[in-house]
Parts: sequence; structure tokens; C-alpha cells
Amino acid sequence: MRTTQTDKPQTLRAVGYCRTSGEGQRDNTSIPRQKEAIEEFINRNGWHFICHYVDESISGKKVEGRDAFQQMMKDAANEEFDIIVPYDVTRFARDGCDIISNSSFLKKTFGVDVVDTKSFDTRDRHRIIANYTQAGVAEWERLNIMERTIGGRIEKARNGLPWARNLPVGRGYDKDNGNWYITEHGYKLSELLTRYADGERLKLLAIEYGIKSAQTITRNVREGQLSGTYYANFHSPEIGINHLRVKVPGMPEVISPELERRVRDRMAHNKKWNKQHKRKYVLSGLLECTHCGKSLKGQTLKSGVYYRHNNYLADDKRDCPYCSIRGDLLESHVLDYLYNFFLDEPAYNKAIKAALPSGDDRKALEKDIKLTEGQIAKAKNKLSNLVNAVAAGADVKLLLDKQDELKATIRALERRRDELNQTLASMPDPDSIKKDAMLLRIYLIEKHKGKDWRKASYDDVRKFLHFLFSDNPKKRGYGIFVGKQNGRWHITFKGCAEFYHDVIDGRPVSYTLSKAADRLNAEIKSIYEKGIDEANSEYEEMSSCTDGIKPNKVNNRTARYLPIRKNFYFISDVSTRL
Repeated sequence: MRTTQTDKPQTLRAVGYCRTSGEGQRDNTSIPRQKEAIEEFINRNGWHFICHYVDESISGKKVEGRDAFQQMMKDAANEEFDIIVPYDVTRFARDGCDIISNSSFLKKTFGVDVVDTKSFDTRDRHRIIANYTQAGVAEWERLNIMERTIGGRIEKARNGLPWARNLPVGRGYDKDNGNWYITEHGYKLSELLTRYADGERLKLLAIEYGIKSAQTITRNVREGQLSGTYYANFHSPEIGINHLRVKVPGMPEVISPELERRVRDRMAHNKKWNKQHKRKYVLSGLLECTHCGKSLKGQTLKSGVYYRHNNYLADDKRDCPYCSIRGDLLESHVLDYLYNFFLDEPAYNKAIKAALPSGDDRKALEKDIKLTEGQIAKAKNKLSNLVNAVAAGADVKLLLDKQDELKATIRALERRRDELNQTLASMPDPDSIKKDAMLLRIYLIEKHKGKDWRKASYDDVRKFLHFLFSDNPKKRGYGIFVGKQNGRWHITFKGCAEFYHDVIDGRPVSYTLSKAADRLNAEIKSIYEKGIDEANSEYEEMSSCTDGIKPNKVNNRTARYLPIRKNFYFISDVSTRL
């Protein structure tokens, strides 16, 4: 909230800051009184009043949530005023450290002083002790207020009275009778949890009873203390209250202890096993759409399992060319390829070779180290010459900056040299890596050779996929990327090991083979097109000078001169459509 008022311009521009800390102070006098005192103080000092910044019913403990205060800081950065005037420094902030740090920041960074209508003043450096004292008093008052407030809440809880704005889950308080009672939501929650304990799904029950989500119900059971003795929890280490539990008398039970035990037992079981219905989606968490970048989720329909966008019918998905793919087809092609990848020795060796640092990498690193050491030697030589110049009578003041610059350069170069040496030392030995890779491949062959993934358990297949794509593929950019191009499914892999194949309509296609095919196609097409042009030219010449031979009549002598079609591919992909 910001109100403005115009006045005759003065030398210094001042703004007021007003704040009330709670609903109890939000009345018709508190803010107006602060504004009146601030304006009177500004006029008495002959400053030009600009406006008021007002935070109403907001605690001064933190800056977060105080919109007017944050706007005032932004305006200070834009040099819109010179002085901030709060009614007293406790309105500016309640935390003593915040008072000192914010006022010092304003003065040093923007040249803006903080002067309250009483005694806090950052204009005079001789008042620093008094300012710190005022900040300490504000902090002491804040802690006293907190102690009184929380102490009152504790006493209310002990007496069985409402101690906070939000009442316990499923309970209400009758002020007339002074009794707690179970609300309509409490009865609804009791009935819902009874049905849940008897085996019904929590998600469907939440929808039926109009509760926001199943997670809301789970949180109510976990934190709501729905049965047994109710305890109010208090934790304020600043005033010496650490995890205090206060028994609240007269609090009714929403559900019985027996029902709560059954509900918690089922929730504990579901926490580990409630994904059984999702275990049919073995590729879950690994699939992404190559067109829009969104994750693909498993979904069960009457016709079977499909992988598709989570919000398939949303408007922003209708433009994506990806529709859905049957789960059995996608899983069979993906897992058939992945389970054979490590058994394919050429592909595996190629992946290991690509992962190893080459000899050129090591040579480049050694060259960088040598170059850095040379730069360090030159910088030290310049620094030595600088010292000699000082000894020869040069002006020290003129050389200090250059000396500091050279020292900083030397330190930076030495850090870089150390980092390069560390990188060189940690560079893996190719022979050791090849040996380890061979042992790993032997292990994988022994573990998976002759094994049909279709007969393996869900957990075994997921462990294998986590081995290939890590436990958090989304964060690392790994996964299985599915898209559709020209009516054909393209599946690309990116994981902990480098994959050299895509799966196109169920058939692995090597990157190397594709590039070689493209290159051969281009070369052969160029040569063949050149021959076509020459043959067509020769045919036109002969047709113009040969009598009795019509262009449409074909015989053995002229067949090779007929025009030849150019749209062909020498190497083509033959595949099965999914």
C-alpha cells in the first residue's frame, strides 16, 4: 500500500514507513497515528515529504511478505528519496540484526539514511552505539512479545481452549458451551477411512467425498492426531521452547485407535506395494517424446497397455505428432535391443573406446600444463623486475597496483596448473579401463546370456534399466526417446553407456551404417545423375539425326538412350511397421 502527498520541494526528500504486526493492531488509529507523527517530524526538519509505504498486519521479523518494504528498497535503489522515516525503529524491523544490516546497506549502497521519530539515526557516525542499543532493544521487545504470545497459546492449550487460528483436523469449538465437537468434515473423514481400511482405493474415495486429493487424506492421518490423546506442539528455540508437547483436554476422537491402526497399516503396506498396478509399465519414468519433450506415461485401456502423454486430450498436446504406441510392441523392441546390446561385442567395444580418453587428450593436457608453467615463470619475472624498479628509486605508489595485478595473475595461473595436474593424475589408464570393461561384459554375459526378459521379474528388468539409465535419468538427461517420422517409429537411447543404434520400426539401425549409407547414396547418385545427363544428351542428338526411329519405339539399339528417372535410393531401409 502506498499513499502520496505533495509539498514544497526541500533539500532532502523523505518517505515514511508504517507497519502493524497483527490483526490486533489493525484498527482505525494505529496507521493514521504513525503517518501523522512521521509527517510532523519531516516537516519539523524541513524535508520534502514524498509518500508513505505501509505494511499492515505483517510481522517485522522477516523481510519476506512485506511488499511495501521491498518496494521501498527498490525505490531507494532508483534514488527516489534520501531518507526513510519510520515511526520508531521497531516498525522498520523487529530483528536487531535486520535493523542494523538493512540500514547500513541503504546508507553504504544508495546513500539513504534511516531516521525514526525518536532516537535512531544513521546520519551521525557518533550515534552508532545508540543505534545498536536501539536495535538491541527492538530485538529484546520482539523476543518478549514472542514469549508472551507463545506462552499464552501454551496456556490455552493446557486449558482445552483453541490456541491457534487453524483448528485440529475434523474438530470445531463451541464458544458458547466451551466444548470441542466433531465437524462434518470429521464425520466424512471417519466414514471414508473406514471404507479405505476395508479395501477401497483412497483416490476414488477422495473424489467421491469431495476431498482435494488422496495426499490430503494421507497428511490428515499422519499429522491430524485423529485418535487418542491430542497434543499441541510448540517449537521456538529463540525463547527456549524446543519441541514442547502439551496435552489438550476435552479433544474428541475422529476415529477409533483400532481404525487408525488399520488405516496406518494399509498405508504402510501401500507405500511399498501400492505400485503393483503400475508394474505393468516396465518403461515408466524412462520415456520421453522427441517432438515436445514431455514424459510418456503408461495407461491401461480395454484394448491393452499404451504409452502416451499424461494429459493426452489437453489442447497443447493436439499439435504434437506423437499419439500413442502399444506397450507390448514398444517394450519388446526396446528390451530386445537393450538385452542384446552388451552381448554384441563390436558395439560394446566401440562404446568403451568412445568413452576412453585418447592419446591426443593426454598430450593436449600436458601441453596446457607446460604452457601454464611458462606463463607463471614470465609473471614471476615481471614481479622481480618490479621489485628491482622499486629498489632503483621508482615511485612505490605508482607500482602498487601493478604489483597486486601480477600477484593475482600468478595465483590464478598456479590454481589452473594444479587443476590441470589433478585432471591428468585422475585420467583413467586405458588398459585398466579396457580390462575392467571386459570383466563387466563377461559378468553381463553370464548374467543375461540366454535369459528371456519376458520371463524375468519386474524388479530384475527395472534393475537392469536403472543400470543402463541411472536412478534419476530425467535429471541427467538420460532416457528412451520416442517419436514418429514419416509414419515410422524412431527410438533413440541415451544413458550411462553410449548407444550406437537407434531402433526404427523395431529394427536397430547403426549410426555408423546410416552415415555410410548416406555418403554412398550421395556419391552413387552424383555419378549416376552425371551418366543420366550424358545419356539423355546423346539420345537427343541421335533422335534428331536418325531417320525412321520414333522416340516412343524401343529397340535394342536405342533402349540405353531413353531418358532415365532420377528419383531412387541405392541403399534403402526395409523394415516392419509397428
